[in-house]
Amino acid sequence: MGSIKRMTGTSWHVNILSKKEEDNRRHKSRCVFYNKENGFCSKIVSRCPGSAHCKYYSENAQKSKTEQDKYVTQRAIPFQNKKNINVRDIVVPMYLSKKKYKSPIQIGHLIKHYEKFNELLGTVIVTIEDGKYQLVSGLPFLNAARALNLKEIAATYVESFNIRKVNSKKNFKINQWVENKSVGIGKIIKIDDSSLTVKYDNGSSKTYPIDNCSTFLYVF
Repeated sequence: MGSIKRMTGTSWHVNILSKKEEDNRRHKSRCVFYNKENGFCSKIVSRCPGSAHCKYYSENAQKSKTEQDKYVTQRAIPFQNKKNINVRDIVVPMYLSKKKYKSPIQIGHLIKHYEKFNELLGTVIVTIEDGKYQLVSGLPFLNAARALNLKEIAATYVESFNIRKVNSKKNFKINQWVENKSVGIGKIIKIDDSSLTVKYDNGSSKTYPIDNCSTFLYVF
């Protein structure tokens, strides 16, 4: 070894890197903030940089399979106004679970807002099918609640719905629910010849030109 040092002209030595006892093996697929479908991190609102040295890496919000198996979904009951229901009682239908409906950037902002103000900025809308609560709208809010390991989420119940994309001002009616691209879910409270006013679940109200249908994703 000494002869090699003299050949290179620079002192060096061999060291073995070892893992600390408390440093458990990590994998980004187990991180609660990682979206497996698009590689997005909802915590930093960006692409996942890797789990090895990430200070936000966490598996704490995940339940073991045994714990999940112990939970029995409660039978859904119709209710009026808003009500807190168990996050695990909500079923996400196939058309909402498709990748194109997911908004990881919005989920990241919702998580940051909750961590700062201790409240989830918005609610979900559910209906009942086969005795279970089925999500109608508000998937980003539900995903944020799951990532935060919240037990309950505020929900509004609708007995029936016909969700569709907005393509004409004829879609709009008083007391109709709409989903805005950036604000969330709200109900139309006023319509006139040139504008409509929406009151959102976060308490804010906004008025829009009635001809600007692109403001909303869906009505139901």
